[in-house]
Amino acid sequence: MEGVIRWSPHSTATQQRFVLLDADHIKLCEIESFHGKTLRYKQTSQHTKFKGARAFDWSPIDEGLVAVGLPSGEATVLRIDDNSNKSYSFPIKNQRWCNTVSLSNKGLLAAGLDKVRNDFCLNIWDIGQHLSSSDTQAAASGQSHAQIEPVRKLSSSEGVTSVRFFADQPDTLVAGVKGQYLRIYDLRESVGNSSVQFTTRCVNNLAIDPNDENYFASASPQGDTTICIWDRRFGSRSSATNLSSGSNANDAGQSGLVLEFKNVIDRANTAVTAKPLIWNTRFSKRKRGCFGLLSSAGELKVIETLKVYSHPNDGAAASEQPGSAPSGGQELYTNRTRNLEYPFYSQQGGRTEKNRIIAFDFINGGDPIDGHRLVTLTADGDIEVRCLQPPGPNIDFGSKGGLLIGLVENGQTRAREISKRQQGMLKHGQPRLALIEPYNPENKAIAETLQIIREKIEDAEIAIDTDAVTITDPLGTTEPHGNFLSSREAHEKLFSHGPSSFRLDITDALVSASVYRQRSQEGYLLKCDENIDIVADDPWLQELWTFIQYAEEDAEENATIYETMDLSYLGIYAIWNNDLGKGIIPLAELLVLSNLAYAGPHPEARRLPSKRDVDHPSLASAVEGLNRRADRPRFDGTKTEFPEHRQYCLALFGWAFTEKDLKSVVEILVDEGKHSKAAAWAMFHNRPKLAMAGLNKGTESHRLLAMGIAGYQNSARANVGGEDDEWTTLCKDIAQSLQDPYSRAILTLVSDGDWNAVVQQESLPLQDRVGVALRFLDDNKLTAVINDFTAEAIRHGDVEGICLTGLTHQAMDLFQSYIVKFGDIQTAVLAMSFTNPRYVNDFRFEHWREWYRDTIDSWKMHIHRVHFDKQSTRKSITSDGRMLAKMPPPQVTLRCNYCSGSLALDAQKDSASGGEKGAADSLSPGDSVTTATDGNPLGGAGASAGTTCPNCKRHLPRCGVCMKWLGTPNPSTAGGAAAAEEAGKMDNFISMCLVCNHGHHLQHARTWFAEHKMCPVPNCQCTCTKHR
Repeated sequence: MEGVIRWSPHSTATQQRFVLLDADHIKLCEIESFHGKTLRYKQTSQHTKFKGARAFDWSPIDEGLVAVGLPSGEATVLRIDDNSNKSYSFPIKNQRWCNTVSLSNKGLLAAGLDKVRNDFCLNIWDIGQHLSSSDTQAAASGQSHAQIEPVRKLSSSEGVTSVRFFADQPDTLVAGVKGQYLRIYDLRESVGNSSVQFTTRCVNNLAIDPNDENYFASASPQGDTTICIWDRRFGSRSSATNLSSGSNANDAGQSGLVLEFKNVIDRANTAVTAKPLIWNTRFSKRKRGCFGLLSSAGELKVIETLKVYSHPNDGAAASEQPGSAPSGGQELYTNRTRNLEYPFYSQQGGRTEKNRIIAFDFINGGDPIDGHRLVTLTADGDIEVRCLQPPGPNIDFGSKGGLLIGLVENGQTRAREISKRQQGMLKHGQPRLALIEPYNPENKAIAETLQIIREKIEDAEIAIDTDAVTITDPLGTTEPHGNFLSSREAHEKLFSHGPSSFRLDITDALVSASVYRQRSQEGYLLKCDENIDIVADDPWLQELWTFIQYAEEDAEENATIYETMDLSYLGIYAIWNNDLGKGIIPLAELLVLSNLAYAGPHPEARRLPSKRDVDHPSLASAVEGLNRRADRPRFDGTKTEFPEHRQYCLALFGWAFTEKDLKSVVEILVDEGKHSKAAAWAMFHNRPKLAMAGLNKGTESHRLLAMGIAGYQNSARANVGGEDDEWTTLCKDIAQSLQDPYSRAILTLVSDGDWNAVVQQESLPLQDRVGVALRFLDDNKLTAVINDFTAEAIRHGDVEGICLTGLTHQAMDLFQSYIVKFGDIQTAVLAMSFTNPRYVNDFRFEHWREWYRDTIDSWKMHIHRVHFDKQSTRKSITSDGRMLAKMPPPQVTLRCNYCSGSLALDAQKDSASGGEKGAADSLSPGDSVTTATDGNPLGGAGASAGTTCPNCKRHLPRCGVCMKWLGTPNPSTAGGAAAAEEAGKMDNFISMCLVCNHGHHLQHARTWFAEHKMCPVPNCQCTCTKHR
């Protein structure tokens, strides 16, 4: 034993001591101060009258007494607090090494010895009796004293490697015996009685958890690196006599083993001749289940365990833990493992063999917030203090967007620190729990809140570096060094902030976690006009819902149905490529497939059933017919073989303008201050005079832009090339200095009249680029552009691409990428609910939909979820009236306490309990019948009135206020409608307390509990309102 350091179990906040032990000296030291890792102390006494101690223990009842085990086998008690060098030795008959000593709080000393034939290896002495005898004076004067016999002798011919007394049961000790067993001896029992035994090779370095002495640890011998945690309550009782005579080890079993840590220390270095051993194991004095271990290579590790309680009926969980009781009980698991020091040969260690740690102990006491501490002793004699910082608080997001913080150790102190740091934004509902809620000023709409936060971010970015970042474009389409973001990248930038976002207040940062819940609170469902207002902070989502709104209006007005062809919710890609999907699904199988995990389009769903046996029209003829029926103007763009297709595609997103409509739209945009957009749209429809008129109503820069258009017109550059002349160069240079994408598009066009260059302006919204392509590119280029733009939108999850994909199977792929990028399943589910499963049947949508429904339920917004179920189910109704999506069954049902049947008014037809149908089922309309049950002459009339069970005809309970029978008048009975109208819609509904099971009419309950807290039923002490 190179050295030992032990913290005094008697230390207080004002007087803290420890002992240093080496081969020849024991020093008692007192703490003066702590400075980080440095410990300032002074030596108060020293004992030198012993040589080569192999074991050490400190008396739990007398700070001045310690026990050491010597190589001769003697256990010696030393007085260390008065420099007197007093000692008392307990000699043995056959000399051998004393491996371990332990002192109890009843004055008992246990000494474990090496094995010798025909002699006991575990001796128990009563040191209080001997120290008070006359031998004490003889020992003090250096005189010899008579041989003293132990009060108990145990473990005959079985070597003992470790022993420890239990503090809560001072007559009980645990010992590592024979290298094979851990035995718990009760000294109150007579010799030969049974003892508790655990069979294991881990018999060294016993340590008992002082905070829960049911658990103790033991380490493996040389050649192994295993630590075991045992529960003393679950050992097997076997006769010590039989065990010592060589009984089977398997009879005892390992029933008390709770945890086993294998390869707990590092032994990977082959350069070290002697493999590291587990030198020491110590439990923390202030934290239950926390223990440290030290290897001979200086590796110091702290392991924390936690106790959980299993239910007695949870047999599966209990059987998984070897130390669990069969009928349920306590289980231990590893909570945290920390390496405070690595082996000296490790690259992570930073120590050498000469200054490695050779001993340690936990310090009792300490600040709960700062964590508990350890004191360590190195091979060169340095003493250091190591602080075990407590883990960070448990943090989790609540379903409503708030941040829950579990406060560590001292809840109030930690709460004050967090509250001060967050400027008082913590709300303390519980002493160990803090809630930080998202920023929501004056209950503003979520779109307004997001705008406020983005303005803060922009201000912070400008403050960080005004030279590197320029933010003047509200869509964020500029980047440093004159580069421009594409429309898709600008949308991504809206949700990906730079380093300035880390300077946001935490309440601002939490808003992003509550966006979807707040949108739902504002009514984000399947009403497109409302959704456009709700997502006002996101122009790209507004464009999405505008496209869906156009498509929905056309579908509801049958403007997309031509003869037996339904083109509802198709996109530009499907129309231009005449693509309704691959493969044909027979109509007979369509309803079956709607319930299967079939991924793909429903091309047959586009072909409506007909009573006459007619051929279905082609998509091309359907497009031509729909244009003609809608009285759309003729296509006036480039020369093409498919003008009807182009005009129909333009109409999908509202670009099939008449001259009057276009003028009206431009005027609206000008009135809104969007002069450049108004001019660009006019130019995209080849109306330069209308564009100049709009720009002339704007600022000076807008009038200069109008001058450029006039120059373009006057020089007739629409038909003349010239990329290298001064005009082209000037326009392109000016375009590169502008931040507005519409202004750049106009200058790009007037520079050389190249419409393809406008289509490739990625900073323009995708819908505008596609519109320009439809009007001015030839058929081959248009096909390539549509195919490329569609593939790119799907790959990047760009919601602008919905105008290309429509709400078809391609949109499912697009939304999958969108969800991966933005995490917005809400919008994907709502948008695809218009076509799933009526036109598209994809198993991904079912997963998204169920996840979204569960999320809404987690927000406790059950009414909103019901509205979503109803609206989305209604969208699945086909043209012939079939509902492809099943309506979720009712989740709440009132049942009779006697027959468990449903109390619904139509229970006679659809009884939840499976009972017989009522007699009224066989009656013709207008007939009436009164049915009575045996023993209840009022049953039939009461059932008709809605006050009795419609199945067993027993009365519902009485109202606790008015004492009348509960129930709602049945409007289908004589006088029932008048009674229901007179009572009010909800007044007679049943209100039940789930604690006391008493019921009331809803209106009576409201009136009563507005003034009282106690249940109105006599002798009922239930405070019903507390359980709402």
